[in-house]
Amino acid sequence: MRRLATAVFVTVFVLVSWLGPAGPAAACRLQYPVVCEGGDLAGADFANRDLTLSHMPNANLAGADFSGAMLVLANLEGADLRRADLSGANLSNAFLTGANLEGANLEGAVLVVAGPGKTLLEGARLKGARNCPPEIADRCAE
Repeated sequence: MRRLATAVFVTVFVLVSWLGPAGPAAACRLQYPVVCEGGDLAGADFANRDLTLSHMPNANLAGADFSGAMLVLANLEGADLRRADLSGANLSNAFLTGANLEGANLEGAVLVVAGPGKTLLEGARLKGARNCPPEIADRCAE
């Protein structure tokens, strides 16, 4: 029981230290699956994490590291992913409608997206991305 209490304390201490005591991300749940609707996780490190079924619509994820992450069926609608690193990430059936991926790195990513809709991909690096929608297939092959 004492070990469990110590582990919980350390986990809470680390999260509070990382997120701040009452910052916008304080309302986000960072355990699997991540839930952070409209929260601020700019610059967060999610590299190589399994984020399948995560729910982060309208979240500020600018500059976040998602390299090698599993984002299968993740809801990223309306999320700010500018300059995010999604290289090698698996975005199979992810929801990206309204997401801003300007300047993001999607090199080698799997892009079978459930609804690209009006996703902003201006300046995004797509070289080697797989399963690109027809409207951007030429940029993936570069």
